[in-house]
Amino acid sequence: MNYSCILHVILKMSQNKFITRIEPKIEGFRKLLNIMSNLTGLYNKKIIPRTSSKISSIKFLLSPIKKSDMPENIFRINKNKEIQTVVGIDATCEVRAETIDGFVIAVRATMVEKTGSKYKLNRICRIVHINPTTIKEYSELNLVSASWKTWRLACRDIEYAKKFAMQIVEQMMISMAIQKHKNSIILIDGSLDSSRDNIEIKNHSLKDMILNARINNNQLIAISKSSKLFKLYPKHLRSVYNMGSPAAVELDNINDHLMTPSNNKVYFSTLGKSTEPLRIDIPGYLDPHSIFNSLISSDIIQSGYPETLKRAHIYSKFSFLEKIAIDRKIKKSGATWVPSDDIRDTFFGNVFNNNSGDLN
Repeated sequence: MNYSCILHVILKMSQNKFITRIEPKIEGFRKLLNIMSNLTGLYNKKIIPRTSSKISSIKFLLSPIKKSDMPENIFRINKNKEIQTVVGIDATCEVRAETIDGFVIAVRATMVEKTGSKYKLNRICRIVHINPTTIKEYSELNLVSASWKTWRLACRDIEYAKKFAMQIVEQMMISMAIQKHKNSIILIDGSLDSSRDNIEIKNHSLKDMILNARINNNQLIAISKSSKLFKLYPKHLRSVYNMGSPAAVELDNINDHLMTPSNNKVYFSTLGKSTEPLRIDIPGYLDPHSIFNSLISSDIIQSGYPETLKRAHIYSKFSFLEKIAIDRKIKKSGATWVPSDDIRDTFFGNVFNNNSGDLN
């Protein structure tokens, strides 16, 4: 990227005579702007650059903490001799096209099984056309439950469409893993917190899956790389990171901060030495010491993250060649592909090309 060119454009804009800085005279507006632009709270603070496209590591913000200030329920995680089968499940989706009344989405759920030193891969992959007709069919079958907002927006809002397609195949895969395995550790990406817009397959809701996992003596564990709870429990986060070895701490009064109160327990944990803190959810009936000890004993912990779940994440992604194959299959369905322009460039042009107008 030519940063000198960007700087030149910005300087030309700032020097332009038709650009005038104004101060609002309406009562209250200036006070609001003064509060918004007050940066004194940044003095002596560590900050990490953020973009909308990535999750930043927060461990560089974590300051030391005295042992006397650490929560009493923090504990170290130690390996034991019990080795269990570990199953990692993740899902992803790729929006490939848009119709006048919906979206065409490629969705994939992946299950990676680790038994001893051997891995096995299972995947569900579908190309889904989400539109009012298919949404009506889902609703009439009475196999899927969702909020009225999800039903209404799934074929209009791209984020709801992706969530609808991805959650269905992911729940299928989790339920299949729970039924197939016994006395195993089943890792899923995310949390055990049901949101208001949660999409659930009939008889395979989150509560059903937790119950079925218990019947088969499986341990269902949800792992999140980032969480809003990190900022709500800073002392717990600093404590677990500063232990310097695998450790975990339970969050107190967690139901005050969850969408749906439950009996599940939420922990901050580092699964390696001075590695990234994770949010880890487990059902309330499980013994946390046994669960965490079994996890680091049964799975390979690479850079503080379970290898089996990492592989599920990697293998669920669509490669460049797979995307080409998906597009070819969509074309063979009889659809007519039409060219598409960037709507922003159509209306505003591109400030960095010569056709955008002179700023002088």
